Amino acid sequence: MTGGNYTGMSSNYCAGNEEVFSFLTNVLDEVLECQARIKDEHLKDENELQSYFITRMGKYLIGKKRKMIGWDEILEGGLAPEATVMSWRGEAGGIEAAKMKHDVIMTPGNPVYFDTYQAGPAGEPVAIGGFNTLKKVYDYEPIPKELNKDDEKYVLGAQANVWTEFITTTEHLEYMVLPRMLALAEVVWSPKENKDFVDFSKRLPYHFRGFEQKGFHYSPGNYTVVIKPFSQNGKLLVDLSSEMLNAGIYYTLDGSEPTLESNKYSSPFPINSSALLKASIVLNGKVMGYKPAEQSFVMHKAVGKDVKYANPVNRYYLADGPNSLTDGVKGTSAVGKYWHGFNGTDLVATIDLGTDQRIKTVSLGCLQNYNDWIFLPQQVKFEMSIDGVNYTELAIVNNTIPVDQKFSIKDFKAEFPERKARFVRVTAKNLGVCPPGHSGAGKPAWLFADEIVVN
Repeated sequence: MTGGNYTGMSSNYCAGNEEVFSFLTNVLDEVLECQARIKDEHLKDENELQSYFITRMGKYLIGKKRKMIGWDEILEGGLAPEATVMSWRGEAGGIEAAKMKHDVIMTPGNPVYFDTYQAGPAGEPVAIGGFNTLKKVYDYEPIPKELNKDDEKYVLGAQANVWTEFITTTEHLEYMVLPRMLALAEVVWSPKENKDFVDFSKRLPYHFRGFEQKGFHYSPGNYTVVIKPFSQNGKLLVDLSSEMLNAGIYYTLDGSEPTLESNKYSSPFPINSSALLKASIVLNGKVMGYKPAEQSFVMHKAVGKDVKYANPVNRYYLADGPNSLTDGVKGTSAVGKYWHGFNGTDLVATIDLGTDQRIKTVSLGCLQNYNDWIFLPQQVKFEMSIDGVNYTELAIVNNTIPVDQKFSIKDFKAEFPERKARFVRVTAKNLGVCPPGHSGAGKPAWLFADEIVVN
């Protein structure tokens, strides 16, 4: 079965084909045998069954004077003796394995998966999602700071991965790895104190010339302006930067397209009212990139107020800290920025406005990115309270976006007669698991949220 417009792998079961029944009964026979194995070996669950399997095969390989290597899932249920771990789901698996005195290869999706976008993504060849720029790869340090000197030696190095579901030609593949593979090579072969991105960037044009001589396709660079909001002395300011050497940055605050006549960036500037910032890179008198970077800012009564969560934010998607939902900065298409992530759990956030305020609208921004297992909540409930104990329901807003829509940013907004409130509680109900037909069907779904706007 497939869901909506999903273009990944699909399966068809034809009841008129006898081989279909042979295939399915063989699969079910194996599942039943696995369950019997759990019982016979007195294992607690499927995780221990996996550990039993990995350990048994690991011992077999040791007997053949070989070693097992596996993705960090092999940690689940217990690790086989002498196994080497490929840490791809962040660095947590690698850290755990190194502390257990097992060899580790660091290959986290962020930042060394090269099937992700490296620029744009507007105007770029299609990619699986995510955003790992050349500088992000260059700045990576494979030895986590959580490891002590004794455990550091178990980190053998780092590796980049390129999965080709969306890559159909050699030219496309070349474009995805060049020049990012040069950055990773310098990361793993140079002492970290010797790394210098400016020096690396100055050497890149010579490599580009070599690529062109050999007919290789490559990315000329990330022409996307990095927009970084931050707070200082109770004010919201914005810093703009670029990976490109000798680039100028021009910006607007009214949503118009930047030109050479727009504001030229020189230093961080304040945001004093709601605005749509757009910024572009200029090189040699020419506006670069397919479209400007943009960031929405919204001023409201909850900006800067404290937020408390009933369920913790996933540690991989903390955005800029516990008050990311009230910092005046709205999430964009960049998954790794500004969004708070919840894996399989609901968002339940309570804001203390500090004093009683008159309010008549509350909204929550949420993201859907089908390929990254991120789905809009089923519904969002808004409540208010004077004392922080007794809450009154203001509204429930249901989702209207199809679960198989590839991408969407939606504001769930409640409007109601003006009320007096000090506390506002927002509950976004997670989809729970990825839907049928999705590559992660049945596994926990992500819920991404940003900015609770109170007015």
